Amino acid sequence: MITYRKNVPDKWEQSSFEDTVVPVLGQDATMYICEQEVVLEDLAMREIRRLSGDGHQTSVITTNRFVSKEVAAGRMFGRWVQEKFFRYLIADYDFDKMISFGTEEVGQGREVVNPEWRKADYHLKKQREKTGRLSA
Repeated sequence: MITYRKNVPDKWEQSSFEDTVVPVLGQDATMYICEQEVVLEDLAMREIRRLSGDGHQTSVITTNRFVSKEVAAGRMFGRWVQEKFFRYLIADYDFDKMISFGTEEVGQGREVVNPEWRKADYHLKKQREKTGRLSA
């Protein structure tokens, strides 16, 4: 499990955060992060926080003991980009209304190009181009 922890009750000392390279969506980003053990309702978890330039601390909690703090932070903070992208699509393009499922009847009179003819026509055009270049 890995998720955001909202409404963090306390602030960690800024001196405990260290400048760390974090992989986010295939690129490296530099963040000030810190990790501590936290117990919530008798369940021990890892809490990873990111310190922003304005002093704001964003918290991520996870039960995964095997993934590094850099990878855990990168996975969660990389979601922001994706969430903002979809929020933008929904707000400005009604993206959530564009998706529909169904079938549509295709008329019998509709002409479709034979794929074999298209391939042969392509090769014929290429040969004519080569012949034209040789003639020139």
